[in-house]
Amino acid sequence: MSTHLRISTSHADGATVVHVGGEVDLASAPELEAAVAAAFELAPRGAEDARVGHELVLDLRGVTFLAAAGLAELLKGARLAGDRGLRVRVIASDGVLRAVEAAAVAPATLGLVPATAWRAARASEI
Repeated sequence: MSTHLRISTSHADGATVVHVGGEVDLASAPELEAAVAAAFELAPRGAEDARVGHELVLDLRGVTFLAAAGLAELLKGARLAGDRGLRVRVIASDGVLRAVEAAAVAPATLGLVPATAWRAARASEI
C-alpha cells in the first residue's frame, strides 16, 4: 500500500464522497481505482429510477500531484458513473486542474469543479 495517498469515503445529501489527499501516481493509482469501485458498491441499488439524483463526488482538494495514471482512473470512474446513471463531480485542487488542462481533457468530461468554486457554492447554501 502506498504511504503517500490518503483515501476515505463518506456520505452526505444523497452523495457518496471519496476524499483523496496526497499524490496520485502510477504506484497509488490502483488505490484510487479501488476506492472508486467501492464507492459504486455503496451507491443505491434497485430500479434505475432509485439512482436518479445520486451523486459520486471525488473530493481531490487534498491532491498535490496527479499523474497520467491517476487521470486515467478519474476518466474511467466518470465513464462508469455515467453508465450507472450516477452524476459525478470532481472537486479539483489547483494541481488536479493543471493536470487536466495539460492533458487537454474537457472539464465537463469529469464534472470538474474547481475547489474555489466548490467552497463558494457551499458557502451560499449555508
